Amino acid sequence: GQTFFTFHFALSIYNYPHSAPQAAKFNVKFYDQGGNSLPCPDYEAYYTENAGPVGFSNLNQTSGPAISYNPFALGATQFSLNLGLHNVSYTQDWNHVTLDLTQYAGQDVTIFFMAEWCIFDVDWIYALIDIDCPVNTSDPTPFCADNFPVQLSAPSNMNASFEWYDNSNNLIGTNETIDITSFGNYLLNIVPNYLVCNGASNFSMDFEILESPSANFDLDDNICENQFIEAINTSVNADNYEWHYGNLSQTSNNCNFNFQNNFNSINLIAHHNNGCSDTLIKEFNIIKPPISNFVFSDKCLGDTYEFINQSYDLNNSNLSYEWNFDDGGNSYETNPNYNYLSLGNYNVSLVATNEYSCSDTIFLLASPYSIPVAEFTMDKTYLTETNNQLELSDVSNGNINNRLWNIDNSFYYSSEDVTHDFYEIGNHSISLIVENEFGCKDTAFNQIELIYEVFVFIPNVFTPNGDEHNHNFKPIISGQNIDSDYELIIVNRWGQTIWQSNDYNSSWDGTFNGKICNDGTYFWKLKFYNKEKKEDDYHLGYVSLVK
Repeated sequence: GQTFFTFHFALSIYNYPHSAPQAAKFNVKFYDQGGNSLPCPDYEAYYTENAGPVGFSNLNQTSGPAISYNPFALGATQFSLNLGLHNVSYTQDWNHVTLDLTQYAGQDVTIFFMAEWCIFDVDWIYALIDIDCPVNTSDPTPFCADNFPVQLSAPSNMNASFEWYDNSNNLIGTNETIDITSFGNYLLNIVPNYLVCNGASNFSMDFEILESPSANFDLDDNICENQFIEAINTSVNADNYEWHYGNLSQTSNNCNFNFQNNFNSINLIAHHNNGCSDTLIKEFNIIKPPISNFVFSDKCLGDTYEFINQSYDLNNSNLSYEWNFDDGGNSYETNPNYNYLSLGNYNVSLVATNEYSCSDTIFLLASPYSIPVAEFTMDKTYLTETNNQLELSDVSNGNINNRLWNIDNSFYYSSEDVTHDFYEIGNHSISLIVENEFGCKDTAFNQIELIYEVFVFIPNVFTPNGDEHNHNFKPIISGQNIDSDYELIIVNRWGQTIWQSNDYNSSWDGTFNGKICNDGTYFWKLKFYNKEKKEDDYHLGYVSLVK
């Protein structure tokens, strides 16, 4: 930078016609810190006989006093000598002087202002002096702009002319300030209006307008306590970033972290490689998540689980729920019911979410109890009036702690094996209920029928001799009516069928092809449908034919 010093003075001189050495004078001298006189400025202002006022027009160092008084110099007051009336006074309006003292930066500079005259009340000189504060300039630092216009200013309190130039060396302004509307380099040339002394030069300043980044990021206004937070960077014109939160920091593009309780704001500093930066701080509300909880009791497989929701929210906001039963099933009800179809250990989860999207999850293990498989055997498939005792055996699967036999809702047993006598004709119901150590139950059902006794009488001899006694062969079946599915076959000793009938009421008269058969033994086969047993009965035997 440079240092400029400006002072102002005005003079009023009354000078009785003297020679130059005796003339009233105004002197200015500058001394450096070592007491050495500065070569410029060093001058005196006075009347001379041959040059008039000296030192006013250029204020450079005077070459020396004039040798004689100039009676023709301009002046406000005339004085009469033997040579006639002469101008003996002079009044000078304000003079302005600017000095470049840059080479003396860091030193104390002393200024002497002196007024001299010859005879008091005959000669005089009055000086009015005004001193400006020194103007110290420095090269401006690059300026980071995030919007336009940007105002650039010359050093203040400087009486000078100004010239502003853009990147292409085009003159764009002549005022002390200028509004800039684009990035780039700008030059300011300063020409002090009253710069004196030989060798003084103009002063220039370089301004650089840099593009500033704009820091920005997306962040929810409400942050859930203990939540993983992601701040999405939406800054523009930035090359690298600083994130500050609590006592931690990151330099990544986006900011990802798990929430901590010691802060409620995030600070992003966006940096451009040109040295410009921008800062944005966003605060957020800390929302406590709800407390998820539920209770239930394990059930027997196939029974309905009842899940009781005990979740609550510290913010007193409404909660929504999502249940996952770990077998592909889910629910959004507050208190759902659910049935498991197979044994296993199921991690049941409940996610409770409040109005701020803060959530909490709890897992509890549900393990349905196995159920026994009730099964029993019967030693008979049907009962008759003479064979009416039934033996029952429990062959159920599983750990059976308790059992209950129920026969016709009238007889109850708890032993593993049961023997029971039946007396009433018809169907009888039998059930077995078994229970394991978890209280899970299963029931097996069956029935047994007590039927009438069916008696079959088949004679072993008959006499077809025409005496009307025992002359036909026919089975006698009692206990049921035979109306269908009946067959009687007679076969001789050579295996030849000699008589056959499907009519229960028919009988063999001992003939074959219309002729009485010889005495002998014949084989018979009988089949009929037993309605009580619900199956065919088969009987085989021999009959003797005697004439």
